[in-house]
Amino acid sequence: LETHPIERSSDFTFTMPTNPIKVKVQQAMLTQVLSNLVENACKYSPIGSPIKISVQTESNEAVISVEDKGYGIDSEEANRIFEPFFRSAEARRRGTAGTGLGLSVASRIVHSFGGRLEVQSKIGEGSRFEVHLPLA
Repeated sequence: LETHPIERSSDFTFTMPTNPIKVKVQQAMLTQVLSNLVENACKYSPIGSPIKISVQTESNEAVISVEDKGYGIDSEEANRIFEPFFRSAEARRRGTAGTGLGLSVASRIVHSFGGRLEVQSKIGEGSRFEVHLPLA
């Protein structure tokens, strides 16, 4: 059963800085990246589990993170999730819908802004995706 972020609204927490952070991006494309990360957090974690979204600065970068307490990704597969059409064994086993394109597209968009998309994950503990963008 797929869920949509609106059905999970009580699962979200947000941490944002008090001062604006400026980055040079195309808003629609950054929105697509963040939408993909939030939709994946909803898709790969059970209803009622927390999803944390935060924005902060580190050195000369803005860092946007989306963290869930979902199924997690095997460390060997985590190295491949940004490849087009790659789907984890767990996603296939669970029958989770998808084409394996969302994260590869998101990664390419972030790279086009001069940034990078990273993942930290453990099976059974969840995943944290970080978008690193240079400050404007």
